[in-house]
Amino acid sequence: MFPTRPARFAPVLFFLIATAHAGLASELTILSDPGHDVTYPDAINDSGEIVGYTVDAGHYGGFYYVNGKFTDFTVPGATYTVPTGINDHGEIVGFYSTPTSGFGFIYQNGSFTTVSYPGATSTLIWGVNNSGQLVGLESSNASLPEQAFFESGGVFQIKNVPGAFQTAPYGVNDHQVISGTISDTNGFNSGYILGNGLTVL
Repeated sequence: MFPTRPARFAPVLFFLIATAHAGLASELTILSDPGHDVTYPDAINDSGEIVGYTVDAGHYGGFYYVNGKFTDFTVPGATYTVPTGINDHGEIVGFYSTPTSGFGFIYQNGSFTTVSYPGATSTLIWGVNNSGQLVGLESSNASLPEQAFFESGGVFQIKNVPGAFQTAPYGVNDHQVISGTISDTNGFNSGYILGNGLTVL
């Protein structure tokens, strides 16, 4: 079983997409990928393109949703594929597993690029901004929790929140401000925003 964001319980999730009519009108779209047991939308960009994953008898596969149409995809040879983010250029990010390890990926124009933190046994990408900068988690030390990272131009930086037992970054904006959750040794979780300073939510 792969890590997920907290509080995912519903078998079908939905997006409430606000329209620009005086801030009053809204449209509700229920997403259910045909032929799959469970549909989990994970991210949306400014063009309304949505990515997520489906679940069927323990198998996890990715989907891309635009203009009312689902397109399913998986990383070749992967045992599961989990898209987690999409930017305004249509770059899709996420992670996938093989029988021996886990890796991050970037998917665009039908082509996959594997992303792996140097020396890590597992790399999970959770977010991408419009500059293609990534945030995620890496496992390179079995004696420590997964470590948060920020990646830009192939250069990785560890981005743990000081004092937290574990830091899990789930998003990064175009100003390199990172958001996610932190936990302490008792399992208590809080949200955080990390930019020029740190805000704990």
